[in-house]
Amino acid sequence: MSKDKNEVTNTDLHRRTVVTTLGVAAAAAFAAPVGASAAQNVELPKGAVTAVVLVRARAGKEADLIRATEALVPKVRQEAGNLLCQFHQGLEDPSLFVFYEIFETEAALEAHKEMPHVKQWSTDVESLMAEPAELKVLKASG
Repeated sequence: MSKDKNEVTNTDLHRRTVVTTLGVAAAAAFAAPVGASAAQNVELPKGAVTAVVLVRARAGKEADLIRATEALVPKVRQEAGNLLCQFHQGLEDPSLFVFYEIFETEAALEAHKEMPHVKQWSTDVESLMAEPAELKVLKASG
């Protein structure tokens, strides 16, 4: 059976997948290292502030809190002045959630608090929380 030049067989697809996978793996092997050492080399701008927010979910509401938050995090990352937004769940205590956010300035953090998506999230998760969220604001030093 002859093959049209635009026709792709399963064997061709398999070969392309293997070559692509190997190429990606090789590129990753030679890429600049990432991890703890890369994180240590990040220099924050003067005036940067970090917000650490502790949220405790009601028993059995952890998955609901995660779902509500999965929609929030990408929006926060797009805000002017946001440098980092991470959401963590406790390993030993799965009802504990921690937001770790870094903003360029205090003004950017204050603007963040007024964003419609942040206010909506607060309203949406209020019934999912066992207690009020706890906010700690820190100034970058060193």
